[in-house]
Amino acid sequence: MINLKTILSKTSFKKPSGFSIMSLIICVGVLIWLGMWQVERGVWKYTLLNQIKNNINQPPTSITPNIEGSLKEFQPVYTEGLLLTDNLIYIDNKVKNHKVGYDVFAVLLRVDGPPLLINLGWFEKKLDSSMPHLEQNVESTITTIHGYIRFQPQHSNMTIKNDPQRNIWFYPDIVEMKKFYELDDVSHYFLYQTQGYIPKKAESFSFHQPNIKHIPNNHSSYAFTWFSLALIAIVIFAIFHYDPKRNK
Repeated sequence: MINLKTILSKTSFKKPSGFSIMSLIICVGVLIWLGMWQVERGVWKYTLLNQIKNNINQPPTSITPNIEGSLKEFQPVYTEGLLLTDNLIYIDNKVKNHKVGYDVFAVLLRVDGPPLLINLGWFEKKLDSSMPHLEQNVESTITTIHGYIRFQPQHSNMTIKNDPQRNIWFYPDIVEMKKFYELDDVSHYFLYQTQGYIPKKAESFSFHQPNIKHIPNNHSSYAFTWFSLALIAIVIFAIFHYDPKRNK
């Protein structure tokens, strides 16, 4: 059995205490475990991004009740219904092409399913306007909306909370939007529009396009950091116990 104390005693290193050896083993073990965990997370994220890319490249599918439960993130879809634009939701502080603006949400009363929350698109925030406003079309006919599926996004605890009572929003939230629109039921996902409804006189308005560049996959760099820290801990341990005058 390898004895670290015996090995070090025959070299130019001071004899380490049992406590210092145990501390090194625990520290290095934890750092290596964290590194391996990040490697596993990196493989998972790589697989997920490939699945999303495959979903994006699929032909658009009509949202029908029989596929409602099997829809996938970023899957291209289309549906139709009565689009309600008399009470829009503006998600503040959304940046596009280095410009600050709003994501605009509305409700689509679907023909063959529960109401659906639609991200109509983005428009630029005007410096001379304290409140967002889009001149809305008065729709009284069935509208076909093309787009892609997005599920409820996670948001940081540091994010400013929504204030639905004042119609002030900083992130989309299906439960809060359902209450805001006083809906009895709502689909469990969002539809991000890529083709369909365009507000009147919205010069800076643009549709969303599926983009996974904002989904980071930095796990390889995280793993490198943890493994590097493990190596640094070993080097520091060696430097601390090194004695050039020993064995002379």
